Amino acid sequence: MWRVVRRRLTARRTTRPDLAAHERLTLRFLRWVWHWDRRHPDFAGEIRSRAGDTPVLIARGRDGVEKLLEAAQIPR
Repeated sequence: MWRVVRRRLTARRTTRPDLAAHERLTLRFLRWVWHWDRRHPDFAGEIRSRAGDTPVLIARGRDGVEKLLEAAQIPR
């Protein structure tokens, strides 16, 4: 939750290129984020079941993303 709020506060007066121009931090959106895990308890399984032969890698948190990028030798 904190990452969502922080991301929005740091981009207060700009439009993020990865989101629509009408992005707003609303109570409805915060509730949606807060309840995500309850609505998708096996999100990785959902994605893997639809991926077919495509490998699915899961990175949890910033450290996980950093390790994944390092293992894939992708520059940051």
